[in-house]
Amino acid sequence: MDHVVPEVAGGPTVLANLALACIHCSLRKGARQMARDPRTGRLVRLFNPRAQAWNLHFRWADCRVAGITATGRATIHALALNSLEHQIIRSFESVPGRHPPPGPV
Repeated sequence: MDHVVPEVAGGPTVLANLALACIHCSLRKGARQMARDPRTGRLVRLFNPRAQAWNLHFRWADCRVAGITATGRATIHALALNSLEHQIIRSFESVPGRHPPPGPV
């Protein structure tokens, strides 16, 4: 569980501000709410799973996540969503058909 708006930034511990996250992503995010888009260098808000639709910012490219917006690209880069470990897990999950997940997320 991770705070979308970090507690140190005044984010409350309420359902509307909590999201499931693996420990890797939670630690990488830390207290950040913004990151640089690696394409433009512009500082943008990280993806908010409680307020934004996944499929508007990301798409699957086999076992990698591809960012289709500045927010998507910055989030992928900041959280290292395409780390080797993530790709290996997705590859294993594809064997029984659990990757990619069905439908828009």
